[in-house]
Amino acid sequence: MKIKNLAIFCFLLIPGAILAQNITFPELNGFRKSEKYPVYTPENLWDFIDGAADGFLSLGFIDLHIAEYKKG
Repeated sequence: MKIKNLAIFCFLLIPGAILAQNITFPELNGFRKSEKYPVYTPENLWDFIDGAADGFLSLGFIDLHIAEYKKG
């Protein structure tokens, strides 16, 4: 459930991200960010949202960058 909510949130950010040069995730006080994060492209989007990728691909999906934050 959390992954799907995160995916929806990230997809809502796509219009602004298309114009961006680099994808950078913010530093959050009290949280540490994972150093490596996955990037999903049209070729491997099925690995992230199996069953719903076709809908996003038909809308011109480009890529999805995901970061994981842990408290501490």
